Parts: sequence; C-alpha cells; structure tokens
Amino acid sequence: MATVLAPLALAAYCLPQTEELAELWWRVYAAGLFVQVVQTILVAVGAQLAGHTDWLGPTSALVSGLVLITLLYLLLKLPFLAYRWAFRQPVGQNRLAQAAVVVARSVAAAA
Repeated sequence: MATVLAPLALAAYCLPQTEELAELWWRVYAAGLFVQVVQTILVAVGAQLAGHTDWLGPTSALVSGLVLITLLYLLLKLPFLAYRWAFRQPVGQNRLAQAAVVVARSVAAAA
C-alpha cells in the first residue's frame, strides 16, 4: 500500500502544508520494511532452535521451548511496535488530518 502511494508522498514534499504527510509516509514505509526483515531473522532463528533442541545439553528441551515461545511473542508483537513508532502521535492530533476532516465535513454539508 505504501509503495502505491509513493508518487503522491513525493509530491507532498512540494507544499509546506503537506510535508508532514510525506514524512509520515516515510516512517510507515520504513516500519514496513523493518518489520519484514526482523521477522525473517526471527523465523530463521526459531527454525534453527526447533531443529537443534540440544543446544544447552540434554535438559534444554524446556529452555528451547521457552525461547521458541518468546520468539513467537516477538513475531506477533513486532508489527504493533512498528505501527506505534510510525504513527508517533494519534492521527486525530495531526493538524493535517484535522484540516482534512473539516474540509470533508464542509463538502458533505454542502452536498
């Protein structure tokens, strides 16, 4: 989705009023790329641990299971952390979003 919006995001740098929107696009795009790379690394580590459960000796089955559960938790939590980083402030507090809502309401009232 962010790739499709790339030309509009680059065009948003032209006006000072929409520069904040372009910066938001960069953060969302970087977060999306970051999540995929880190999740790939976590899946590779989890696959290696699942294949080699004896990495701490004969009693490491419990520890390996706990490490795999922790990796699964990180895999599930990572996209939400990246979302919170990309949208540092709620969209409702964004001046550009507030202006867009006012314009949309005025257009809807006029129609």
